[in-house]
Amino acid sequence: ENLLVVRVDDRYEVIAGGRWLAALQQLRADGRLPDDHAVPCEIVPPDRAEEFSLAENTVREAMHPADQFDAWSRLVEQGQSTGDIAARFGIREELVHQRLKLGRVSPGVIQAFRDDELSLDVLMAYTLTDDHAKQQTVYERFRQSWEANNAGAVRRALTENMVRSDDRRV
Repeated sequence: ENLLVVRVDDRYEVIAGGRWLAALQQLRADGRLPDDHAVPCEIVPPDRAEEFSLAENTVREAMHPADQFDAWSRLVEQGQSTGDIAARFGIREELVHQRLKLGRVSPGVIQAFRDDELSLDVLMAYTLTDDHAKQQTVYERFRQSWEANNAGAVRRALTENMVRSDDRRV
């Protein structure tokens, strides 16, 4: 298959086919491929690069959910609807909404998720509030305990000062 590339100034950047490129580079480093070996490339327009890259990573190897959030949020910023994104990548629109919710989570908590310190279920619990300081406080409080990967405990901690909807005062 062709490498998919986009022109960036006076060079080309690979947006799809990175694993294949890495394999070719290793073969060249091992002396099993000449330096002048031609590699077929397809140049894609810069405004479609994100879409091609996302399709490559979604279809061939599952992307990390945080990477999906990053890519899909950029597509939304470019004017695409969640329905369009779901249709393009053959997924449920609900999944797109769930991943976009990750934008409500503090960067520190998302990094813990990227580092496999938190499960997706626990990370989604942090979306109950947009208050990054509160999210980070709860994460730090639970970080070294069994509650760190307990979505219910995270939800309770994030809502502990809220009044329940069935409370008489409401």
